[in-house]
Amino acid sequence: MLVDTPNDAPRALAVIAKTKEVVPNKPIRYVVTSHHHWDHLGGIRSAIDEGATIVTHQTNKAFLERVAKTPHTVNPDRLSTSKKAVKIQTVGDMAKLTDGARTIELYNLTGYEHTRDMLVVYLPKEKILAEPDAFTPPATPTTPLATSAVPYAAALYGPISSGGSSM
Repeated sequence: MLVDTPNDAPRALAVIAKTKEVVPNKPIRYVVTSHHHWDHLGGIRSAIDEGATIVTHQTNKAFLERVAKTPHTVNPDRLSTSKKAVKIQTVGDMAKLTDGARTIELYNLTGYEHTRDMLVVYLPKEKILAEPDAFTPPATPTTPLATSAVPYAAALYGPISSGGSSM
């Protein structure tokens, strides 16, 4: 599983290549999209061409279907040539993905101004939370939070505090 395909096709292809280097001999079966902004989703066509199932918030399904079908004739990408069909798995406010041995939890942030389709990824075994754009703590513990960060921190705290039993 890969989370986000950033910026554009060349950057996404570099992320995909690095993933294959770090985890050799395993296909990328799933790509989780944290949210629909270009800096996180700009290279999604590369993931579609890889044959990965795109895991996204349910509000993104129609958008991703449109992205997958949009012709790229001026600067064709790999998907333009392969014409692979998009495979989409949607999730709501909370989902668990498992292969039987490992579990990954996805939570949608609610009450979050940045976007209403923000998925954060939690690895319960490692107790690691991957959250893009939601919260960056100040450099020192004594520095107060920026006023604009407070609502984002509250939106992030919601699913964590009421989330699955493993959180």
